[in-house]
Amino acid sequence: MAYTHVQTFNPEILYAFDPLNEAGNCSKTHSHNFLEISILLEGEADYLVDGSRQDLRTGTVMLFNPGVKHAERQKEGTFSHQLHIGLTNVSLNGLPRNHFPNKRALLDLGCYADAFMEKAWRVTKEFNEQRSEYQLMGKGLILEMLGLLLRSLEDGSDNTLPPALSQTAVRQQHLVNHAVYYLENHHSEEITLEQLAQQLFVSPAHLS
Repeated sequence: MAYTHVQTFNPEILYAFDPLNEAGNCSKTHSHNFLEISILLEGEADYLVDGSRQDLRTGTVMLFNPGVKHAERQKEGTFSHQLHIGLTNVSLNGLPRNHFPNKRALLDLGCYADAFMEKAWRVTKEFNEQRSEYQLMGKGLILEMLGLLLRSLEDGSDNTLPPALSQTAVRQQHLVNHAVYYLENHHSEEITLEQLAQQLFVSPAHLS
């Protein structure tokens, strides 16, 4: 299935940073109300994820949906270089807002792993160097990474959740997304409820 609509899929990047963690570094168990991607660029790390301890190595990708608790620690004699990307305003067909269709946080990207990691390194470079238009370049790369994640979950993965929303809720989701898209592109105009309804081919009562 197609999870995105090209006109209305426009995630907001909250952060993209790549800490170097030395032995002894740790974080408390926590969760977010947005989507977070964590990528182990180099080294190894010990994560509490999906309720169990995981020894993770270079190339590991984790995707934490809102409310998923996780923590990390750096064991003695180890280090890690990670990339963390926070995203909101993520709307995928059939899923609650800011959710991806993965059952488990730990992902297997299969044949998409190399392309994904190459883009992760380029995101790191863009946000560290902060050259002209780095945010635009970084967002373009992150959108490609999201596309690769979705493809990996669609290609026969046992880590993929079925649609969580009813057909009625999906139609409402599409309507809201297109309304937001229209308003964002006409923010300097005075738009009435009747005009918006006409653009979306519904009645004003349906929108209100």
